[in-house]
Amino acid sequence: MSPLVIGELIGAYEIVGTLGAGGMGEVFRAWDPKLGREVAVKVLPESFVSEPVKLKRFQQEARTLAALSHPNVVQVFDAGEHQGLPYLVMELVEGQTLRQRMAAGPMPWRQAAELAAAVADGLAAAHAKGIVHRDLKPENLMLTVHGHVKILDFGLAKLRKDQSLPPGSISGAGVRPPLSGVTEVGLVMGTADYMSPEQAQGGNVGARSDLFSLGVILWEMATGNHPFHRATPAETMRAILTGRPGTPGDSERLPWPLGRILRVCLARDPAHRFRTARELAEALRFAARTDLGPRPIWEASQHSWAVRRSQVLGAGMALVLLGSGGGVYAWRRSHRAPVAPANTAPPLPSVLALPARVFGAEDAVYLTDAVPNSLSTLLSKVEGLDTKAPPSSFQMEKWKGDLAQVKEAYRADHLVVTTITKKAKRLVLNVQLVDTRTWKVRWGHQYEGVQADYNNLVRDAAEAVARTLTREEGLAPVIARPATGSEAELAFGEGRHFQYRYRALGRSGDYD
Repeated sequence: MSPLVIGELIGAYEIVGTLGAGGMGEVFRAWDPKLGREVAVKVLPESFVSEPVKLKRFQQEARTLAALSHPNVVQVFDAGEHQGLPYLVMELVEGQTLRQRMAAGPMPWRQAAELAAAVADGLAAAHAKGIVHRDLKPENLMLTVHGHVKILDFGLAKLRKDQSLPPGSISGAGVRPPLSGVTEVGLVMGTADYMSPEQAQGGNVGARSDLFSLGVILWEMATGNHPFHRATPAETMRAILTGRPGTPGDSERLPWPLGRILRVCLARDPAHRFRTARELAEALRFAARTDLGPRPIWEASQHSWAVRRSQVLGAGMALVLLGSGGGVYAWRRSHRAPVAPANTAPPLPSVLALPARVFGAEDAVYLTDAVPNSLSTLLSKVEGLDTKAPPSSFQMEKWKGDLAQVKEAYRADHLVVTTITKKAKRLVLNVQLVDTRTWKVRWGHQYEGVQADYNNLVRDAAEAVARTLTREEGLAPVIARPATGSEAELAFGEGRHFQYRYRALGRSGDYD
């Protein structure tokens, strides 16, 4: 096929310019006449069509992107073939790559932490679909003109073998199901500077591999230097495999909560990294709110990886991020906090979950009581918290929304205020932690998922609340997942809500 030129049509899209080329294709700026917008069209070069592996990767990328819908992931609109060459139509992201931004020097560390948290949000969406990026690097992160970040180029993405995409999830010809053979164990794929140790060894690559890559990028954003880069790719991979970052310089001094996050991300053993991208995002946002002074990412005495790991992670410990008052917390407890004498022990932080405000489906009114009951049950398992039994929505009516009266009645110094929106099977849970001594919001987050994710949503919210309240006490709450499934938990919550209603109204006819 002759080279594409300005004005040529590819499918329904008119080529208006060239954006660039990479290992998996050429990218053009094009015009979508149907919707009156500019788009990006990625076309597999003709020379690659004769190479089945690269063709399969390109087809896999189309399927991968079609499965994702997240503000921090580039959106795919269409796919097809043009004169025998597959193409992919995506949103046009105006801005610069992270690599271009990093050429100007290190970022302020808070900005780097917030940007990395946004990338982690996008990865969490991909991982929830069973998709591992496998080639995360600054060239694949686009900073928009509005300051947002978008993850690009899932050309090496790996879908778990149990992951299935619905038929017809993307329009256009030439798009077939992803082929697991593209990413078999033993095949080293990716960019050497940002590979995880397991990826460099050609081993099984899971979601935590992306967290390692993001840790390398975060180090580079915040310090201006790469932790593992050496003179040759082989030496770089050797440094990654042996877990020996370059000697930190004077510029590599960050508030220590962020430094500890980096050490956890760059753990050689995937089991010692964050469990999920969502946890990493939350930790980064906590760290971005700290006011602690800078310290080296690694002290000189920590330069042996084995020593560092024992000092940072502790024996048998999976993840450690915490120091007192820093705003970042531990996911696992390496040791219990010293027990103070009874007469000097400070009062435990107290928390009360209020009835949720419910929006959306009319049959979801029971969630007003189900959500605070679920949160309270989980929080009650956390050592170091005084969790109050939540009032029912009917008990709350007598206070007419006066939170000061609620505070006085329950003597709670923190309130968990929630809203939940239910549309069909989709749930959106907003959670805020309010300090009743100052009436300021200490923490807030939005969780989204389907109804079957309810237990995970409330568990994640409860853990975040617990970590916010206990981080100054040196505790590290780990809340076990509910024994029952989400549907059973919701059914129980619905029954309890109507029991409250019956008691409040005093007549059995309200069950009808």
